[in-house]
Amino acid sequence: MTNSAGLQQFLGLLGEVLKMRLQSKFEQELFDKYNEALVRLSDEHVRQVYADFMVVYVEEADEATLQRLGFGSGPVGEAALGFAEMMTIKLGEMMDQPRHVRIQAHEAAQRRRSELEAERKLAAERERAAAAALAELKALHSRVYASCAWLWPLLGRGEGDEAEVRRFSRRSELRLLLNSASELKKLSVYAWQST
Repeated sequence: MTNSAGLQQFLGLLGEVLKMRLQSKFEQELFDKYNEALVRLSDEHVRQVYADFMVVYVEEADEATLQRLGFGSGPVGEAALGFAEMMTIKLGEMMDQPRHVRIQAHEAAQRRRSELEAERKLAAERERAAAAALAELKALHSRVYASCAWLWPLLGRGEGDEAEVRRFSRRSELRLLLNSASELKKLSVYAWQST
């Protein structure tokens, strides 16, 4: 793409970004395309766009400059002035970097953002898998408890195998199996720890 075609692409995307901001919206894909076109501007065009944004920011831009940048005609609103200020700062920093350095830095930032997104998705998948495993374990514990629930009252009354009855009566944590859920909730922390 020629330098002038790159500038025209940037100006077109700039107009779309300004419309997006005017509607108080944010579209990441559009903003990514805009930033990509911005870093690919030639050094000469970066200086030119910087100067244009500067005159917009200090409110001295003529109608032709406002139209070319996509601000429309007439006075520039506060939101647009804020955007012009932000772009003046950003372009001022970019003027100190050659084009190839800007492109490399942008591509590195894009790769890092992609890596972070992949890591976030992987962590979310691990979290979902851990939650599913925990739910499965809880269901298994419930089934085991339900399959043995008939036995606890018998052992509590002293019925059944003599060794099991002795073991059940000596182990306070096993006697908890005789309590209802509401009775278990009433137990103090000390009672839980001492069983």
